[in-house]
Amino acid sequence: MKTGVSTACFYPLETEKALVRVGEIGVKTAEIFFNAPSELESPLIDRICEIKDKYSINIKSIHPYLSFGETYLFFCEYKRRYYDTLKIFRKHFEVAKKLNSKFLVIHGSLLPGIISKEEYFERFKNLVELGKEYDVVVAQENVVKFFSESPDFLLSMQDALKDDFHMVLDLKQAARANRSAFEFVDRLGESIVHIHVSDLNDKFDCLPPGEGVFDFNRLISKVKNMNGDVDLIIELYKKSFETDSQIIKSVDYLNSIISKH
Repeated sequence: MKTGVSTACFYPLETEKALVRVGEIGVKTAEIFFNAPSELESPLIDRICEIKDKYSINIKSIHPYLSFGETYLFFCEYKRRYYDTLKIFRKHFEVAKKLNSKFLVIHGSLLPGIISKEEYFERFKNLVELGKEYDVVVAQENVVKFFSESPDFLLSMQDALKDDFHMVLDLKQAARANRSAFEFVDRLGESIVHIHVSDLNDKFDCLPPGEGVFDFNRLISKVKNMNGDVDLIIELYKKSFETDSQIIKSVDYLNSIISKH
């Protein structure tokens, strides 16, 4: 288990510059949140690879820019658009393989949705199979106002997909859906392969880890007992912190807890 940082923390700084910032603060594990199609093509993806190598950063996961429109593009009634979107995902998988990334994170469909649950699971399964061609695991993130905000939905997905179901647990998204993060941990267990971490208090649901009241000791203990290979990726919004030193302190804080377990 390692602590990393998502380039999303520095949005709207361009993705390659955000990765430089991750490297400059000494973090060696990261998630890249792509924000434009051109970032998947030369020369930008070549530059991103150069930065990764320069700072010896392990890009554990990538997050496609499609998340804003997955409902319309992928989980839609219009089959031609769905098949065209599979081609766009293929490009993301190619990039993930180039970066040696293990996971691709998707949000899925907004509620109330257009297609049936069965069709949703079939579409997801097709994406999983495409990812396997590139040795990339597709992981469903829990997101407020999406089907995935519900542990019940995710359990149904797990039942349908069996060993092909993998989950990204996002702490702030759980809080925004009025769900305990531990409900996801207790009910979905070893299916959780990746965690987006942030802290919270009674006023804010997205703070740097260590600045709120979330019980990271409990989280890390539970997750390490189930699957010790799960990394903690700090993912914050721009207004959630003021200086990079806060992120550095959060990394140190989480690593100190990890070392105790």
